[in-house]
Parts: sequence; C-alpha cells; structure tokens
Amino acid sequence: GLVELDGSSTGFHYTPLERYGVAVAFDDLGRVLVALSSYGSHGLRVARFLEDETLDPAFGLGGVASKVIGTNDETRGVIVQSDQKVVAIGTTYDSSAPERSSDFAVARWNPNGSPDLGFGVEGAGLADFTPAVGVRAGDVPNAVGIQGDGKIVLAGWSESNGIDQVQDIALARFHGVTTPDSMITNLVLDVQDYAEQ
Repeated sequence: GLVELDGSSTGFHYTPLERYGVAVAFDDLGRVLVALSSYGSHGLRVARFLEDETLDPAFGLGGVASKVIGTNDETRGVIVQSDQKVVAIGTTYDSSAPERSSDFAVARWNPNGSPDLGFGVEGAGLADFTPAVGVRAGDVPNAVGIQGDGKIVLAGWSESNGIDQVQDIALARFHGVTTPDSMITNLVLDVQDYAEQ
C-alpha cells in the first residue's frame, strides 16, 4: 500500500494485489508505478496508481500491466522513459535447467499499459550470460537506467560453476531489437579482479 507521512498525521492505503512491491517510479503526471513481484508464472508486473492512491483503470488490466516471459518470472525493478513508456526488469527462470538457472529479463509497455510490440520479441527481451550446461547458472539484474539515446541498461550479477558460486558483475544494454547490444552484453567483469585493480 501507500503511506503518506506529512509530519502531523499518518495515512495508509492498502491494495490487495497478491504481490509485493519491490521498486517504485513516477511518470510526468505524478502517477506512481510499482514493480510487483512474486516467484511464479505471472510474468513481470507493474501497477500504476493515481494521485488519489487508486489503481489507474486506464493502465493495463485494472491498473496492472504484465508480461509473461518464461516459466517463472520475478520482477526486480521499474523505470519510466521520457516518452512515458514503462520498463520493468527482472529474472526469468527456466524450469528445464538446473536449479536457480535464470536470465536477465526486460519488458516494455506503452503509456496505456499495452505491450510495446516494437521492443524485442512482443515487448520483451532477454540476456543470458551463463548458459546452464549441467550446473546452476544465475543471471540477476538489480538496477536499470535509461541512456540519453533511450537505450535501456541493466546491471546485476552473473553466477556460474554451481558449487564455486563465482559471481561477476554483469551489464546488458537493450535498444529495441530482439537481442541485447553485444558491446555491453559481452562485458562481464569479475568482481575479485576488478577490486584488485
């Protein structure tokens, strides 16, 4: 829900969406975008609230936009572009791969919450740094930013080797086509080596 603290009183608004909020963003009209997450087959999801703290019925389905990408998707962030398109990031898990094998995932919606079909494949894109080949491999984004030219950049970590659990810094840049920008996708910095420089 939404909490208002003005120094003299406390207000509380609760909306039962059967999800929990993990990130927040604002559009140019002051509407609140909340990234909704819970592990499952519900896809990447974002809710939009009006200034009166009610779900915006003009956004998605009853105020919530969603995009199913894989077997299990988990939303981890949200951002609003200058053209008011909404971007959500998260992880998508492959149920056929070893436990916790996951990829970067990104989805983009038009300002009305409909999928942006001009972005990626039907409004979504993936980045896989560590393909699972008999071992656990996880790619998890933790942050998202928009470049001046509109390209979407995700930052997070990539884990491979199962038992050793080696974690690297991972960056992926998406620019509206099916695959991530190769110049950034191939940039995977080892945390330990980076720290020693």
